[in-house]
Amino acid sequence: MKIFARLIPITILLTLIIVNTSFSQGWIKVGKPSAGNVYCLALKESTLFAGTQSGIHTSTDNGLTWVFSGLVNITVNTMTVSGNYVFAGTNDGVYFSTNNGGRWDIVNKGNNGMSYTIVNALAVGSANIFAGTNGGGVYASSNNATSWTSVNTGLSDHIVQSLAVMGSTLFAGTSSGGVFQTANGGTVWTVAGISGLSINTIAVIGTNLFAGTNDGVYLFNTILATWTLVNNGLTSLTIPSLVVSQTNLFAGINGGGVYLSKNNGSNWSAVNTGLTEFNTKCIAIMGSYLFLANGSGNIWRRPLSEMLTNLSVKTTIPKQWLVISAGVRNISLANTFQGNVGTLSFTAQSSNTLVASASVTGSSLSVTPLSIGDCIITVTAIDAANNDFLATSFDINVGLTDVTSDPIPNEFSLYQNFPNPFNPSTKIKYELPQNAFIQLKIFDMLGREVKTILSGEQTAGFYEIEFDAKEIPSGIYFYRIEAGEFTQTKKMILMK
Repeated sequence: MKIFARLIPITILLTLIIVNTSFSQGWIKVGKPSAGNVYCLALKESTLFAGTQSGIHTSTDNGLTWVFSGLVNITVNTMTVSGNYVFAGTNDGVYFSTNNGGRWDIVNKGNNGMSYTIVNALAVGSANIFAGTNGGGVYASSNNATSWTSVNTGLSDHIVQSLAVMGSTLFAGTSSGGVFQTANGGTVWTVAGISGLSINTIAVIGTNLFAGTNDGVYLFNTILATWTLVNNGLTSLTIPSLVVSQTNLFAGINGGGVYLSKNNGSNWSAVNTGLTEFNTKCIAIMGSYLFLANGSGNIWRRPLSEMLTNLSVKTTIPKQWLVISAGVRNISLANTFQGNVGTLSFTAQSSNTLVASASVTGSSLSVTPLSIGDCIITVTAIDAANNDFLATSFDINVGLTDVTSDPIPNEFSLYQNFPNPFNPSTKIKYELPQNAFIQLKIFDMLGREVKTILSGEQTAGFYEIEFDAKEIPSGIYFYRIEAGEFTQTKKMILMK
């Protein structure tokens, strides 16, 4: 019988600095609309829209080829999508389409309330669509732009260049008056700050508002009502476009290409691999790509996954049962995380060494049991390229003697993946009764290897790994595990 004395769990923090050494595709130039300058980009379902100086082009193959939609011979300044509607703000008012650009209807002619028809910005609120105009301030519509109402009380600058919605607040960036704010759908504006600046673009992350100007990027903390200039790392300060992906902020820079901040603008880094044209006019996130349009009318794209961390836990670390008399336990961490994982290095820290101490050599964690009790170890991965963090924890239980009742599998086992069929990811479980060198591979129907999803030393325990098949076609596949002398194969079905 193993005897344990319960102590307060301690935490050993492991920091994995992950350097991305995987192949980077970088930016590639895709198809070019035939209408000159591109001023805005939008996405609805699988259709990309490019607003140009001569109308709207659409693409259904991620920008490789473009065709004119039903709106031609008109300058399109801004676009937005709401439900089944695609709205286009032009030099001739607001148009909309409900069939992905096959047909466009002008909605601001006649006596529908909009007197100024040069529309620079569009935004969608909870019950309204808003239009920022060149001289007429802001208009609101509650009926999908069929009719408009002027909402300009307190708005001293009526040249509105950008709009953004944060919860129940609407923000307007103007040509020289800075940023204004009002209740979403309200009619009374107040100055939010940075008066005297021309606001080219605004974006929202949580309770933070970002303004792109000709002097760089400003951050407005709406809780503290304070503005901060956040330009650290930017090499050019004319910011025509900002876009957000979760908590990541991209800045399209005239003369600088594209920069990325992972920490609310505190630091910026260029993400221009492969880009040869840096006169950025607008950027937009469309599906799994970031798209860029430049002053020459060319369209570029780059996979978001190359710029944003896609770290995930590859295999969970099972609970470790250590015996003081057995000495050091070596645990391989090389296969703990997946994503932008390349060369690994580690540091280990511990605030308490009563139960166990840890040291690291390469990708192996050495844990030395010191006294009976529990120890919770947290492993934290850091993507060195963009400072993203991901943590996973496991438990160590230190006892006096070893017993056969320890929760270690009795035999090698490979379980059926779940779900099956799957699209595009599935989980595979397996059990190791002893330490072993593991290989887990995927094969097609002809026996050709499709992917190696695991190769390395693992300690005895229970494991679960996630297989992401987004890059391979539908079909029947086989997954095989090799662990020492043990080999087992099972069938899986990918249905996209």
